[in-house]
Amino acid sequence: REVVSKKLSVIHYTLENGMNVIIKPTKTYNDAVIIKGIAAGPAKKYDVAYKIANQMGKSGGCGAYSNAELMKILAGKSVTFNTSIVKKERAFTSYVTPDDIETSFQLIHHLFTTSTSSNATYKQALKEKLLYAPSLFKKYATTNSLKKVAYKAAQRYLTSFEKPSDFTIYIVGAFDSKKMQTLIQHYLASIPS
Repeated sequence: REVVSKKLSVIHYTLENGMNVIIKPTKTYNDAVIIKGIAAGPAKKYDVAYKIANQMGKSGGCGAYSNAELMKILAGKSVTFNTSIVKKERAFTSYVTPDDIETSFQLIHHLFTTSTSSNATYKQALKEKLLYAPSLFKKYATTNSLKKVAYKAAQRYLTSFEKPSDFTIYIVGAFDSKKMQTLIQHYLASIPS
């Protein structure tokens, strides 16, 4: 479903998977596009495992991609991509040039599809996130509880991005609305609900 607000110069899409996407083409950012996806914070109590999950997102990588793999994907491109899981919100943010916007959409699609626990790449992503355990978790866990807390944190990181219907994505910047609609349909509407 598409709703156009001429007064605000925005287009609001409600996708079949429940995700909301609000786009605003603007000349304010001549050579940049900002993409921010936001959902309410974790449903469960924000505990140590969520704090560690947030650190996992900050340590790099995206879904099953390690930081090194992500750097290879982004080589020569003007794209940044970050996730966060804090008490009141789960989010991802990408800053990108108009020429590299499709790469951001590929990463968003990967983040959501990797996060589904029935997906084969979930186990790979879980292992990848657990590699960061020793360096990230020392201040949160004793050696005896490290594996248990690390596993729970990795699970929470991945499952924080598994429901597209939880998210509203805001896209602002220098882009053509028709091309953006094509990217939304191909990469966001295709995320399973």
